Amino acid sequence: MTTPFDMYPLFAPLPGPFIEHLVHYMLQQHEPLSIPEAIDRALLELREKRWVSYQFMNPFVRMCLKGGVKGSIESFSTAWFLNNLSINSPFRGS
Repeated sequence: MTTPFDMYPLFAPLPGPFIEHLVHYMLQQHEPLSIPEAIDRALLELREKRWVSYQFMNPFVRMCLKGGVKGSIESFSTAWFLNNLSINSPFRGS
């Protein structure tokens, strides 16, 4: 285990193996980093990704809470959410 267990809550709700994978990925991508530096970089990237996701999803969630768009056949659902995440993924088509 690379990441101290007491830091896991900072990565919540990610599971432990995913946290370890992310930190190891940072170590490989940004050499030479110490383990604490890799953890900090992973947390920074995670915060950035969470902010982007929030900015993207917030208008749709607010629209859904207000009853949606009149006449729209779109509805907010898990399938809709996953579809839109995949459409807007930076890895799409790579």
